[in-house]
Amino acid sequence: MDLRFISTLTPDDEDRYAPMILAAIKALLDLTPITYSVRITTANATVLHHTKTEPTVVGPGDPHVERLAAYASRFSVS
Repeated sequence: MDLRFISTLTPDDEDRYAPMILAAIKALLDLTPITYSVRITTANATVLHHTKTEPTVVGPGDPHVERLAAYASRFSVS
């Protein structure tokens, strides 16, 4: 999956917000049992990168699964 996010922020604001956006994406994806790589490149060519290489083993009653289910229940997909 390749996602692109185009912002109306100034280049300096992109540099300031990019670490917070990466942290939010990481917090969300770390709740899943998948491996992933996230790369953010700002207009100033600042690059932030995070990779999770080990899949999380989950099972019934796993707190990660319960937290992800609680989080996902707040959204409806049409």
